[in-house]
Amino acid sequence: MRTIGIAVAGLFGGLVFGFVLSEAIAIAAVLAMGGSPDMPWLRALRYLPLLFAVAGAVGAPLVDARIRRGRAAG
Repeated sequence: MRTIGIAVAGLFGGLVFGFVLSEAIAIAAVLAMGGSPDMPWLRALRYLPLLFAVAGAVGAPLVDARIRRGRAAG
């Protein structure tokens, strides 16, 4: 049950982080490139929150297991 909770927390944390990062990159790119938001590579940024959500859902339980293993050994 703890692992599922950690995975859900990682999912939401990754989603929020990915959204903030994609928006920051998009705003910086539009400001730096003269206000044209129709750059093809900016369209790929819409998938960044999803990628970070998956990475958080997979990575958070792995990090938690490693921390728990370190506490048990030490």
